[in-house]
Amino acid sequence: MNYLYDQIYKKFLEADSIVLVSHKNPDADSLGSASALFRHLEARGKKVALFCATPVPEEYNFIYGVRYFGNDPRVIAAADSVCVLDSGDLRVAGLEMLGSSLDSRKIIAIDHHNSHEHYGAIELVDARASSTAEIIYQFLRVIGVRFDATLATSLLAGIISDTSFFTNAATSPSAIAAAGELLKYGAEYNKINRRLFKNKDILALSLWGKALARISYSQEFGLATVVLKVEDFESGSGDEAVEGLTNYLGRVLKASVILLLRETSDGKIKGSLRTVEDIDVSRLARELGGGGHKKAAGFTIPGKLLETEDGWEIIEPEVSVSS
Repeated sequence: MNYLYDQIYKKFLEADSIVLVSHKNPDADSLGSASALFRHLEARGKKVALFCATPVPEEYNFIYGVRYFGNDPRVIAAADSVCVLDSGDLRVAGLEMLGSSLDSRKIIAIDHHNSHEHYGAIELVDARASSTAEIIYQFLRVIGVRFDATLATSLLAGIISDTSFFTNAATSPSAIAAAGELLKYGAEYNKINRRLFKNKDILALSLWGKALARISYSQEFGLATVVLKVEDFESGSGDEAVEGLTNYLGRVLKASVILLLRETSDGKIKGSLRTVEDIDVSRLARELGGGGHKKAAGFTIPGKLLETEDGWEIIEPEVSVSS
């Protein structure tokens, strides 16, 4: 592992320009990981750009550097080195649109998904890690970086986010040990708690209520399913309101697997899977064209949700035939 650390750091130091990529619809893990690397490389005098294909939600503004994220893919083509963080594949990273123009020889992938598709020239992938932030913490520690409170806060936010405050199956002794060290360096635990978990307004909780009112449970499969229709969002709640619902249910609901199905305005259904059992939900997500972690995964399929006497059914979209 130390050889990989040295190899990656050498690539960073040799590059004249670097792009750090956070995945689409970013979370605190991908953003915190990018932030920590950004802060260190910036301090080393490197020219660093931050890329995310979709906007960064406001609740992450406390993480250093997030205001510098842009979505212009030209910065990737111009960079000497492209470090893709917390992304099992290039679709999740939002880079698939670059196609053959993306030079895989300059990609460094740092990730903890067990569904990682091996798209980088150099890959630091550890599926045993709680988060990509934990991997970045170990990387920076080994190469001798001096941690400050800002860098530590970014990484602790990532670890806390992916372990749901050390309550889900991603929690491990190494994650807790890393968090303890980051607190020693001055990581702002209370700020993270406030911004990541005490961030739901009345509209968001109302949306959660609609989902909980439709909850169903299959005794045979140990599967609890919650549903959100596209019209549920008409009250003004945005996609960010859904964030955390499956993690919350995983903590409080007596079910082996949690499945959230939600319609989108473009005629698709997004599925989010969570488990605290020894079940690999990413296998099911991959069968449906998605991916993720063993304990947390997702997918997107075309269709609409229809409630019947026997439960919810997925109705495939009609295909128009032109003569």
